[in-house]
Parts: sequence; structure tokens; C-alpha cells
Amino acid sequence: MSLFEIYYKDKWEFKNLELTLSRIDGALDDAGFLPDRIGRVVHIAGTNGKGSSSLFLSQMLEKNGLQTALFTSPHISDVKERLAFGLKNIPSEDFDRLFKEYYQIINKRGLSYFEGIFFIALMWFSEKTPDVTILETGLGGRFDATNTNVLNDKICLITSVSQDHADILGRCIYKITDEKLGIIRESSKVFLGPNRDFIKEYIKSRLKNNITEAAASSFASGNYAFPYSENYSSAKAVADYAAGKTIEDIPGLKLPPCRLERHGNIILDGSHNPAGIMALIKSGAAGAAGAVIFTGTKERDLRKTFSLLSKISGRLILTSVPGNPRSISTAEAASVPCPFIENPAAALKEAQKNANGGDILVTGSFYLCGEIKKLISGAK
Repeated sequence: MSLFEIYYKDKWEFKNLELTLSRIDGALDDAGFLPDRIGRVVHIAGTNGKGSSSLFLSQMLEKNGLQTALFTSPHISDVKERLAFGLKNIPSEDFDRLFKEYYQIINKRGLSYFEGIFFIALMWFSEKTPDVTILETGLGGRFDATNTNVLNDKICLITSVSQDHADILGRCIYKITDEKLGIIRESSKVFLGPNRDFIKEYIKSRLKNNITEAAASSFASGNYAFPYSENYSSAKAVADYAAGKTIEDIPGLKLPPCRLERHGNIILDGSHNPAGIMALIKSGAAGAAGAVIFTGTKERDLRKTFSLLSKISGRLILTSVPGNPRSISTAEAASVPCPFIENPAAALKEAQKNANGGDILVTGSFYLCGEIKKLISGAK
């Protein structure tokens, strides 16, 4: 376990969450962070599609001779997955060294888990001096730590927007959209990914003419499954602009972990909100699965998730994520008519018994996918 994880052991990611940028701004100022050391910044916000767009973009730029730094969230198995340079995660020794070096600032400013990992990311990136730094927002945009006022000169990409984190962002889709648009500065070049027509029109009305809509391409749809074909197209538009030229299309780029990730007859897909699950259904990748293992968090609509997943399989098993205080309990589980097996290992065994040789889809949470991935890989 890293020094960072030991320090934050009882500080789960959504604890100590405040709608403020003062803590991260203050920490970066204390550390003497210099924005010009991390190259050109691409900032990505949206409800779904951020992770795949970010990784696609990083791979495209790397293959065209530009060194990239990449900050993403959440992680699946190891917190160091969130920080990458040259498509390689931060080494353990650098991670611990930076935490020790900046511990006093992290502690003094009371940085939350997310603020802390983002702070370390920027300090590491400033050591590596990339050509382009790609930042994925964690939650919302306007008050997300990645929207620090220290970074004002940036390219922005808005991916698919829908309802999520209603307890924090609210249920009004226009207010949610405004939160995502909060990452944009007056000087920003803005790209818009795939969205429903009324959201596109709203964004265009807010941004006037300062926007480029990423066009779909036959190459993307022919080489990548939906919705990743659309996210590829968004990344390609940004890559062309950042590289200063039209780059060639690239087949075979990797997806982030737990995006239609297959292990034998088990499919891991972290779709954790209705829009993501509907995209999963539209992709057809899960087909008519023999069984589905899913979970949810206390603030999300579990009944809607159940209703959507019922279109994939008649054998649904609800479970929880160990150690996650936001994970559902027996009380929340009672709202849906399917078995609740709290332990993911037991849920997997039950699914294997009832799938009749068909695929088993694991979804509803990246953290659940991470737990199941450990089980099927034999990791402890």
C-alpha cells in the first residue's frame, strides 16, 4: 500500500468533498507549481465517455511524436492508474517520494482524496514536462479540482452529458450541463462530443460560435464498438487541433480497463448510470447475457438500472462493493425484485451456476468490475 493510500485510508473519495477550488489552488501555489511545465492542456468534462476519449487522445498524440501526461479517474485496481506519462503509470517510488515531499502542503490544506491525487499528478507532470497534458474531470466541472484557476490556457472537450451524481449536481439537465461547461475559459478552444440534440443546442446557445462539433466517421464506426466509436471521433478532432495537423486514423487503440473488457465468458463494463447502460445495450456487446451482476450507489436510481438491465438478461444478481460507504445496503436492495448477494465473490459463483453457459455481464460500478477482475485473475 502506498503512503498516499495509508494517509487516506479512512478518507474515502467522496469524504471531505466541498464545492471549492481554494484548497487545490492554495496547495499548488504553496508548491510553486508552474503551469508552463506541463505543456498544452486538454481538459475533458462530461457524464460519460471521458475515460475512453482521454486514453484515445493520449494514444493518438503519442503515436504522432508528442509526449503526453494523462490524469483520469476512477482507478480499477491501483490508484497509480490515474497518473500516466508516455502511457505508463507513475512508478511506486515516484508516487511515494512525491507524497513525502508534499505531505505538509497536502495536510495543511486539508486536501480531499481526489484533490490529493490530482495535486500529486500535477507535480509529477511538471517534472516530466510533457508536450500535452490531458485532464479528465472527476465530478461535475466547475468546482472539480481539475478546474483549478492555476490552469487557464486550455483546450476543452465536452463529452456526452446526462444525469448522474444527482445528490451533488442536481437533477436539472441544464444545470448539470452548466457545471460541465464551467471548465471553459474565455480563451478556450472548445470541442463538443456526441449529445442529444436539445443538449447540443443548449451548449451552442451558451457558447455562441466558440465551438467545434466532432463529426462521426465511417472509420471510427468500422473499427470501434459503440459508443467508443463516437468517443474516438471526438478524440481525433482534438488530436488534429493539438497536433496542428490532420493525423491519420489509427485502428486498434486500447480502451481503458472495464470498458467491454472480456475474460472468457465474463464481460466487465463499468457503466454506472442509465445513459451508460443504455449505450451498453445499444452496442449489443452484451447480447442476451446468461446472467448480469450489478450494483449501485445510494444516490442512484437502482430501479431504473434494474429495468434497463432486464433487457439484457432475465437473471439479475445485485451485489455491493466491499469497503465503499456509498455502496447499497440491504435496505436499498429491497427496492428491486432480484437476489441481493452482498459479497461479490458469492454473487459471481451464483451467476456462474445460473448463466447456462452464456456470458456474464458485470456492470454498474467500476469498483465492482475491479473486485470481479481480481477474483477471476486470482489476485488477492
